[in-house]
Amino acid sequence: MSRENLFVITKIQVEFKDYQTAKKSIDESLQRLNLNYLDLLLIHSLEPWVEFHNKENHYFEENIEVWCAMEEAVNNGKVRSIGVSNFTPILVFGT
Repeated sequence: MSRENLFVITKIQVEFKDYQTAKKSIDESLQRLNLNYLDLLLIHSLEPWVEFHNKENHYFEENIEVWCAMEEAVNNGKVRSIGVSNFTPILVFGT
């Protein structure tokens, strides 16, 4: 089966909440999967699991850093699409 017939999705590990770690994670995922690009890359969750539903820290700034690393990966041809997983609409759109 050719690569074009596969749609490969992966996530940035939930504990990775900074630009450099996210960037490294993307490169490591590509290496482990032996791929030149990912079809979809997601931020796994708003918060690390050990702090999930912590009302005091929703990692807004940290998730922006991760998003910036993901946008850079798109611009560099490493990823085709990006998104989020396990976020709530309020926390994504900031109402």
